[in-house]
Amino acid sequence: GPAGLLLAHYLMSSEKGYDVKVLEKRNDPRSEIASVRSYSLGLGVRGRSAIKGAGEALWERVKSAGVLCDKFSLHIGNRVLQIRQESPVLIT
Repeated sequence: GPAGLLLAHYLMSSEKGYDVKVLEKRNDPRSEIASVRSYSLGLGVRGRSAIKGAGEALWERVKSAGVLCDKFSLHIGNRVLQIRQESPVLIT
């Protein structure tokens, strides 16, 4: 997940420059043709802070691939919940 990717970045960027191999158990959700699920990833304040701590260049790359958003609609069966964030969340 995102925490593992950030850890991999830290290890590769460290003074020792570890070799890291990232594995994902699940299939790429984009490969499912008729999928109705959404796989957006929201980054809250702590997630953004962690990425910025790894370097401003990494944050700029992540930020340019996402959209800042302050409200969400969560669909559960026939119910739709409206969720509002106090600070915008980056959706990638």
